[in-house]
Amino acid sequence: MTTTSDVVRDFLMAFAWPHFEVGVYDSQQERMIIRQWDPTTIHQRLSWLRRCNAHGNNIYVRPQHPEHRFTLLDDLSDKTAAAINRHGAVAIVETSSGNFQAWIRHDLPLDAPTSTRVAKILATDHGADPSSADFRHFGRLPGFTNRKPKHRMLNGLYPFVRLYASDAMAPSWTDSVIVAARAQLAQERDEAARLRSLRRAAPRHGLDKAIGDFHADPTFAGDLHRADMAYALYAAGRGLAAGEIADTIVRARDLTHKGSAARQLEYAHRTAEKAVKTVVNA
Repeated sequence: MTTTSDVVRDFLMAFAWPHFEVGVYDSQQERMIIRQWDPTTIHQRLSWLRRCNAHGNNIYVRPQHPEHRFTLLDDLSDKTAAAINRHGAVAIVETSSGNFQAWIRHDLPLDAPTSTRVAKILATDHGADPSSADFRHFGRLPGFTNRKPKHRMLNGLYPFVRLYASDAMAPSWTDSVIVAARAQLAQERDEAARLRSLRRAAPRHGLDKAIGDFHADPTFAGDLHRADMAYALYAAGRGLAAGEIADTIVRARDLTHKGSAARQLEYAHRTAEKAVKTVVNA
């Protein structure tokens, strides 16, 4: 019978990485206890981890940061996990019946922004959980039980997290993904720089009312989306082009809740173009 020690050994050896962070999720306190250990220390502390697991705590692991060479894909189907394993995976872990995680290796360590973007792209490509796609997400450590209440079996026991496959020689196959991730990040940096430049620029139009007047107007009760559209209609009705209206919108207030710089620009241009079209067709 394969023991927890054997499973943990095979899992850690596949990474060939010197240090890990082991997370013990304390279900009573609802907090994660994190220890930074090398593989030898992890093996020395297996008895403590078993006790924690037996008391209802879940056991997690991730390569230690700030930079490492691995990406975790979470919430994979059995077919997707098998396909990734054929492509090349450091480890495939079955976290519950029919639910898998995959660890993928890269040729070189990645900085945090690139690592997160690579994870997002791979999650989209393979149908993984996008909320788990980032540079420092924990995966489950195989050899321990999954203590989520929904996985409790009829006999009162919990299923073991199983090491489905591991491969210390798993190839890196993500070069094109890394190139795409870096290109996306560079484009977003350029767009963010353009937004900052626009916001520093002084308004060039001579309208009687500024966009800030619309934002402060109690008619809109703090609904800045409606205020933006009202301003856009006002400006379009006085002959301003959609581009100039959009530039004013992105200068006027913090739009980071819209997402990336590209999404902020998209919102501003969509609002401006709708206003211009409304005025033209009136």
